[in-house]
Amino acid sequence: MKIKIWFCLLIVPIVLLPIGGLAGPISPILVENGHCEGRMYLKDGEIYTDRIVVKFKDLVLDLPRGQRIAPQADLGRQYSNLKSVLNQLDNAYGIKEVIKQLPDVVWGENERPHRRTGKPVKIINNSQLFTIKFDQPVPLHSTIERSKELDIVDYAHEPITIIYHDEPNDPLFRDDIHNVQWYFEAIQAVDAWSIGCNRHNGE
Repeated sequence: MKIKIWFCLLIVPIVLLPIGGLAGPISPILVENGHCEGRMYLKDGEIYTDRIVVKFKDLVLDLPRGQRIAPQADLGRQYSNLKSVLNQLDNAYGIKEVIKQLPDVVWGENERPHRRTGKPVKIINNSQLFTIKFDQPVPLHSTIERSKELDIVDYAHEPITIIYHDEPNDPLFRDDIHNVQWYFEAIQAVDAWSIGCNRHNGE
């Protein structure tokens, strides 16, 4: 019935499986009953990730509409501090690819017509929202904090995790006294949600 979105750092429970790499044992952080858009690892009490999400304040990568993969040579070309940090990350961990999260949005589009009235409405331009994927996992906290220190960076964060819940956390959903949301039970919404998420018991 409801999807909750959390950052991977807040997810419980987790499952840790030891593997090799990063010059020592590293354990993947697996999310139960959910999905994380990236891979998270634990090593010596520190969290590592294979990607971070960064939004730039200005036009850093000018991609044509529809293009998802950004040329790495263009990343931070006109911003020396950004280029320096990216070069250090690339040398230490390898930058695999830079992915534009909203490929159909281009820089400068700050208005769109309202779907019903047709009148122009102001929108937030997210054309500079990118996922940076690495060949080797990077230390999560230090990489994000380092990114946030750059003037050109609006914000940076870890991969997002979606946790699935069969029932919403709305207290009115199970209010048997007032039965305000009686219609969910009438249409068997909980069972339908479980079937749609492939978690039905087969009955």
